[in-house]
Amino acid sequence: MSRIIKFRAWDGKRMQKVCRLGLRGFSTDLWSASPISCDIRDTKSLNIMQFTGLLDCEGREIWEGDLIRSVDERHAWEVVYDDACFWVQTNARMIELYEYHSFDIKVIGNKWETPELLD
Repeated sequence: MSRIIKFRAWDGKRMQKVCRLGLRGFSTDLWSASPISCDIRDTKSLNIMQFTGLLDCEGREIWEGDLIRSVDERHAWEVVYDDACFWVQTNARMIELYEYHSFDIKVIGNKWETPELLD
């Protein structure tokens, strides 16, 4: 199975597209206003997340750190990456995202821009 591997980063103010990660993790290059150059940032100042390779029921990309909801649930669950796998973190347990994805799920936000949805 092949999938697109891409990253994004929360810089504390807004979500940024990542155009390149440093091989040793010391720096991250973010898309800038100019399509020719990237803004270089220290990785420590960013929350970096990876695309899961999956889409929600409306065709939106599902990313690590996203908050998702099944159409028949009221609670939002966070998408996490652990042990080389994407999971859905619920109150009771962790469910593999690929297993959970068989339900009709929708991205409703992410833990940085809409943390209040986790309450």
